[in-house]
Amino acid sequence: MRYESGTGSRPHFCCSRNHMLPKKIEPQITTASEQQTSVAEEINQNVTGIRDPTDQSAAPSNQTASSSSELTKLGSELQNLVSRFRL
Repeated sequence: MRYESGTGSRPHFCCSRNHMLPKKIEPQITTASEQQTSVAEEINQNVTGIRDPTDQSAAPSNQTASSSSELTKLGSELQNLVSRFRL
């Protein structure tokens, strides 16, 4: 391997023999790749496990907000009707 100066800020290394990784490194790379895939899948499951209950609780919360708004409107209308009565 020899160093060649490039035009960018990073050095550029050139292999004069073979561009393939040594065979003894391939199993390590394969194992690391499998571990990363496994961790990524576990993270995905955890995020989904958090998202689903959140989505399920959002619907009742929205319904509660809508009901509260409707009660406020009805309360105002009732107050307006009651104010018309005189004692």
